[in-house]
Amino acid sequence: KSVRAGLDYASHRKSIAIYISSFVDKVYYLNSIVKEEVVVGKPLSFSDIVHNKKEEKKYLLLVLSSESTRIFAGEPGKLTLKVLNLPEQVAKYTGYSFNENDSEEIGLKRFVKHADDVLSLLLKWYDLPLIVMTTPKARKQFLQLSKNKEQVSAFIEMESGDMTEEEILTAIQPFIEDWENLREKHLLHQMEQAIYNRKLVAGIDEVWKTAKHSKSKLLLIERNYRCPAYFEESKEVPTTMKNILPHDSIQLKDAVEDAIENVLKDDGEVEFVEEGVLNDFLHIALIKY
Repeated sequence: KSVRAGLDYASHRKSIAIYISSFVDKVYYLNSIVKEEVVVGKPLSFSDIVHNKKEEKKYLLLVLSSESTRIFAGEPGKLTLKVLNLPEQVAKYTGYSFNENDSEEIGLKRFVKHADDVLSLLLKWYDLPLIVMTTPKARKQFLQLSKNKEQVSAFIEMESGDMTEEEILTAIQPFIEDWENLREKHLLHQMEQAIYNRKLVAGIDEVWKTAKHSKSKLLLIERNYRCPAYFEESKEVPTTMKNILPHDSIQLKDAVEDAIENVLKDDGEVEFVEEGVLNDFLHIALIKY
């Protein structure tokens, strides 16, 4: 009753996890939608909570040619148009000119540059995997001019820019079916940006310390990575198994579970990736605000 009375029904978050025992009650508000589940007789596992998230296969799609720019917010079987620009519209409302004296290449460069500027604005609002569909000529200019090319999770080539939405959905379907690859590429792009901004820490010691004391944005962990450890309030980092003597009689916890708990409590996100993806980051990394 005390747990129910204390619930925040006005919370903006998407899900809730409740742990009740004879000794302690805990409530966690989550930013992700999770599958409903009741577990009895088992310790609280924060890894299980993360694994229980419902995968939302949402993405941003740029369809670019010399005839038009279209940007969609996508999900399985559905595209929602966010931007539609034609060269003559861009010429009218910007400083770009598309007159008959321009060569086709110059006109395309100006159009692609404008499309990339619009894309930059949308990427600030949509933290999603980016798919780009282009004609061969537009792709060449995009790769030369774009500030966002490193964020592209998949390139798809098309013959012309007049494909219908049904044809576009058919063309991107194989990439959506390989969602795990798209998702991991997007996460790695986020890590690269965090390294550039000096916002990334790696390895269990630094991740655990940062998750406990700083505002955490995104925790990335290789599947099945665990780190048994002993925790002391007087120490900055946990004492991991490799530093524990065999004769030490202590109760071990998992430092990874502890880090996940701190990130979730701090309103952060947690994502698992396949084994080996984070080898260069000692199997675990954290992006901080």
